[in-house]
Amino acid sequence: MSCCGGQRSGTTRPATRDGISGHAAVTVAFVYTGQSSLTVIGGASGRAYRFSHPGCRLELDARDAPTAATVPALSRAP
Repeated sequence: MSCCGGQRSGTTRPATRDGISGHAAVTVAFVYTGQSSLTVIGGASGRAYRFSHPGCRLELDARDAPTAATVPALSRAP
């Protein structure tokens, strides 16, 4: 039988803030200081961050901050 008659509890996962661990995602702000646009791939998350213009500021996953810090045209926002 495939139906449990509603007897099972806890078979659904609770919603999470970051979609993974249930903890709020920690972010770090970076500002692009280059001349055109730039896409950076986060080393930890694999997420693509698109800096569309000079002066663009984005919040990056804190796990990706070490990768972003190695890019010459990016700097941590104050």
